[in-house]
Amino acid sequence: MGTENLTETLAGTVAVLFDFDGPLCDVFAGRPAPEVARELALLAASTDPALSAKLSETDDPLEVLRLTHATNPELGLRMEEALTAAEVEAVAVAGELPWGRSLPWKRCARLAGRSPW
Repeated sequence: MGTENLTETLAGTVAVLFDFDGPLCDVFAGRPAPEVARELALLAASTDPALSAKLSETDDPLEVLRLTHATNPELGLRMEEALTAAEVEAVAVAGELPWGRSLPWKRCARLAGRSPW
């Protein structure tokens, strides 16, 4: 899609949502995902010790969440809340990616009269 088409598309919008992790910034740059996974695994295992071995095998917070939900749905809901809180903390210290300020969508958003932030 060319810049002109993207500008036209954006001109007819009220809001545009982007996934921050990857296109705009490295969400877990200041709070690494493996660290968050360990914290979640320890929290889950403190409530359900049977999960300890299974959760120690991953360094992915989403996998910790998935495994916890599959084993103990009620605990999975608490892990979801804990992961959301960790993501909010991570976003506060996330690092902008080098290309974040020069992405074409940002120029198109400005041309369409939209604020990219």
